[in-house]
Amino acid sequence: MLVAPLHVLVAAAIAVAPAAALPTDRGFDGPSDAPAPASEAVREEEAARAAEAARVEAERAAAAAAAAQAAAEAEALEESEPADDYDPLVDSPEALKAKSWVRSGIVFLVVGSVLGVGGLVMSRTDPCSIDAGNGCQESARLRASLALGVPGALLVGSGAAMLAVGKVQARRIAASLHANRSSVGFAMALRF
Repeated sequence: MLVAPLHVLVAAAIAVAPAAALPTDRGFDGPSDAPAPASEAVREEEAARAAEAARVEAERAAAAAAAAQAAAEAEALEESEPADDYDPLVDSPEALKAKSWVRSGIVFLVVGSVLGVGGLVMSRTDPCSIDAGNGCQESARLRASLALGVPGALLVGSGAAMLAVGKVQARRIAASLHANRSSVGFAMALRF
């Protein structure tokens, strides 16, 4: 087995190791082995080092506290002042909601159109065409075209409604009073 040679190698390594590498007892054996009392100069030097370390630690803590306070003040200042590039017609919560309605309406219109076109194509195929997946069952083809066309029409209608709501909200925002710290104005969007 491999275990027996491993024990032999460990024992040989310990036997060959220098005496300095082997553990030694460094304990205190009594009054005859007691360390010499520190001199007055050594104690003063240790006290000075401890005082210096305490002063440096206090300076570091004060600097960290000042940095944290400055960061908090800067964050509060950023939150209280609007950005210079803030445009209420684009960045306000109402404008963002209007954009969301418009985007959702477009997605619903596209998906509904795809389903509607699929239903229309399915209704116009030959009932016995193998290429279109029909199996000569007129009622199955009609059900498939209705299963695509009806949800498609509902999605197109709801997408158009969403798009209209989003556009009306955007127009309402465009014709409203806008005020900030440096200016006040009435914005109105007209089309000719």
